[in-house]
Amino acid sequence: MRQIFATRALAAAVVALVYTFVQEHSASVGILGVQILAAILVLQSLVLGLAARDRKPWREAWLHAAVASIAASVGWVFAGFGVSDSKTQLVAMVAIVTLGSAAIDLVRVNATLDHYKRERTMSAVLSLLAGLLYFGATLGLVRFDEVTAVGLFGAYLALTAVHFGIAATSPKP
Repeated sequence: MRQIFATRALAAAVVALVYTFVQEHSASVGILGVQILAAILVLQSLVLGLAARDRKPWREAWLHAAVASIAASVGWVFAGFGVSDSKTQLVAMVAIVTLGSAAIDLVRVNATLDHYKRERTMSAVLSLLAGLLYFGATLGLVRFDEVTAVGLFGAYLALTAVHFGIAATSPKP
């Protein structure tokens, strides 16, 4: 289970660092960050799958990678349907990533017997709040400019990275 938390922490930290140190905070950089996040999660899922003796963590890693990959491809789907506004694409992509992660974590909280229920619940609540905020922006209920949309997603990823990093290195058995 620590491997799942460590991989999610590493993926979130990489994209949060990209957002922090890239000078341009446009929606295209935000979209690139979502695509980097998906690529890292897919690669880490492959590595976990090849190294796993127990298939349960591997399946969970693939669920997160699949959600991120679907979100990463939304920009191309929107472009195919004529939605050329990259801010709209970014907000929809982030809504899918965060709401998908929240759904996976909420299902796993009830289905698991491990010692990480509190960490999973906190992750689900954080992802759900971010997802609802970005889903509201997708519907036009909340207004974001590009810098705010990228900045809030970067902050969400930084919090997620710290949260999962602490969970992965905790002394729990």
